[in-house]
Amino acid sequence: MTFQACRLSLFLPLTVFLFTVSAFGQDEQYGFHFSAGFPSGYGAGLDYQTADLQWGFGAEVSGFSLKSGTAPEVKAALSQIKISGRYHPWAGSFYTGLHLGAQTTTFEGTDTYLGQKLTAKMEIKNNFLTPHIGWQWIFDSGILLGFELGAQVNTGAKTNLTEPTTNTLILEDASYKEDKKKIEDEAKKFGESTLPHLILLRLGYMF
Repeated sequence: MTFQACRLSLFLPLTVFLFTVSAFGQDEQYGFHFSAGFPSGYGAGLDYQTADLQWGFGAEVSGFSLKSGTAPEVKAALSQIKISGRYHPWAGSFYTGLHLGAQTTTFEGTDTYLGQKLTAKMEIKNNFLTPHIGWQWIFDSGILLGFELGAQVNTGAKTNLTEPTTNTLILEDASYKEDKKKIEDEAKKFGESTLPHLILLRLGYMF
């Protein structure tokens, strides 16, 4: 399944759910939010809160991109799609939760081998689970404010390195082969790693 197909299969059903559950009770709340954190970057999503204030559900798409300012030039980009569940044990601001999602990370590097300038691209696709805790406040005005921390456990990594050339002199060069092996190993390691999860700010509105 492609990342785009996974995005639709996760996001569309929950979008329909979040916009229909409100019809079953006036005290239930639904809304939207924006977020900033690591490793997800900047995100936007939908939220639902049950009337008893103990359960919440959501969906979010997020990502970021950056590039180095020195040689060799490296560009990186990360995108995520995830669905979330939250449990508020005391029907208050504190909650424990779980994110389930898919992530795509790309690295693009430009360097010179045997006098030829080459640009290689590495793509890493993986799934992840993120157990976390957080705090969320929904004010009388409808403003939603929150933050959270946890651990993102990456699994099922698949890597794809696009060869930057068809020149056999470069492809058979010992230095090139060594660098290629290092890149592939590090990419696989990244796609199977556990990363700290931190949402510095979730800001939104609940109806």
